[in-house]
Amino acid sequence: MKSSKIALVVVLACASTAFAQQKPTTKASRTVPVSGSTFVVTKGGNAIKLGLVTVSVYEEKGLNPQIESALEFSSIASAALKDKKEALEIAFKEKKDLLSKSESDLKAAILKRDASNPNEYHNNAWAVDKAFERKSAAYDEYRAAEDAYKAVLQTMLAIVSARTYTQKFSGAIDAQKTDADGVFTFDLRPGEYVASAVASRRVGDLKEDYTWLVKFKVEKKPVRLLLSNDNMIETECEECVKFMK
Repeated sequence: MKSSKIALVVVLACASTAFAQQKPTTKASRTVPVSGSTFVVTKGGNAIKLGLVTVSVYEEKGLNPQIESALEFSSIASAALKDKKEALEIAFKEKKDLLSKSESDLKAAILKRDASNPNEYHNNAWAVDKAFERKSAAYDEYRAAEDAYKAVLQTMLAIVSARTYTQKFSGAIDAQKTDADGVFTFDLRPGEYVASAVASRRVGDLKEDYTWLVKFKVEKKPVRLLLSNDNMIETECEECVKFMK
């Protein structure tokens, strides 16, 4: 009988210990629903739902080092390209001025040819041909200089753009694609997070790009998170992660 009582005490003690160990785990695993939608509002006031957009969620403290690294890299890279950009800008302006002069020379040569007497016409026609060749060459050089200048500008814009880096961030604790209505849902534990998303839309012949890096908190109550015109990264909204322009 005594041994049975001892066994019962041991069993109850083990059960009590197991329950004590399980209780914090149950509390820690409690999650809160986070729902939201991704959309843009046009100038005409129409709401365009953005479906099939991947919305990723990161713990803010885990994402911060990646953001700092991206900012440091973009700052160094854009500074390195600054001299090249300025040199190409000068070259582009010079080629543009040369093209303008060659066009003026060609017009003058044509006027001289058309106003000349028959004896001078052929000589002036030859001058027009040469002026046209110079203008064509100047135009080719102008276009090449323009393309080089535009290319370095696009590179610099990409380097300082949050969109370039958001698609390379790692360590998302969850990622969901929006449905046809632009809706997404998560179940998250209380904490501080960053929602990241990029989207694009064709408007006629133009392409519009949208980028979001939005901070939000999860506490006890369900959270509603809207990704719209109001909190795109370039708006520098209060909840937006700060990034270079």
